[in-house]
Amino acid sequence: MATRQPSASPAIIQRCSFDVLVRALAEVVQEQRELLGLTQDELANKVGLHRTYISQLECCKRNPSIVTLTHLSHCFEVPLSRFLTWVEEKIEQLEASAGHGYPVSTAEVDGHLR
Repeated sequence: MATRQPSASPAIIQRCSFDVLVRALAEVVQEQRELLGLTQDELANKVGLHRTYISQLECCKRNPSIVTLTHLSHCFEVPLSRFLTWVEEKIEQLEASAGHGYPVSTAEVDGHLR
């Protein structure tokens, strides 16, 4: 049986480290939650998760599944694609504020993927 060759990594993965990606996601979740005037507990109830999970997500201690990202985007009343665009925009802001330019080296990307 032939094995399927992996496709090219998404541009977002090629451009930043895993840590920056998780931080950007955390900041977007917190910002959107606060814009909606929700507490962590209220967001957790809407998404069907525990409050501590939302807290850990906002503190960069969780790596959510695609299902969780879909539930979050639904709660924020945007398509998943728009939610991920917010994350990409946040990555650009974080990288710019840290003084890092694009692209990062392949070694740096490979060293941070988990």
